[in-house]
Amino acid sequence: VGCATQRNAVSRMETRPVVFPSDLSAPGDMRVTNENDPRQVIAFAVGLAEKGRHAQAARFFEEAAVKFCSEGNELAVNCRAAAANEYLQARDIAGFRKSIADLKRGMNRFQAAAVDKQVAAILALGEMANGANKPSALTPAAVRDLY
Repeated sequence: VGCATQRNAVSRMETRPVVFPSDLSAPGDMRVTNENDPRQVIAFAVGLAEKGRHAQAARFFEEAAVKFCSEGNELAVNCRAAAANEYLQARDIAGFRKSIADLKRGMNRFQAAAVDKQVAAILALGEMANGANKPSALTPAAVRDLY
């Protein structure tokens, strides 16, 4: 499978944003008053994504994944998945591949086995972008059709 085929498959897949808590909303003025507050930083990244500034949003999500800790590493996993999604929407395949690699490295085996459909789709698209020629057992049906 050549690069053009992989790019076409990735571009045909409908991307959906990774879901964060419903009470998290982007501030209208897009200001961050405390860079050490994960809610503000992530809300800022969400706001950038909503404005179509996907590459910038991806970088803020990546930064948040590294900077902020949570129990079970859930925040980092969600932020890395969101970064991958934003790179994909920005059509930055190199950034997408790197963020997928970071996401896989950052997940423990339980998280990897229990990913939700959105993250499973992002991981499967990452496998395709890296040249996988057949779906894995965890590949969602919507992505299997692209192989």
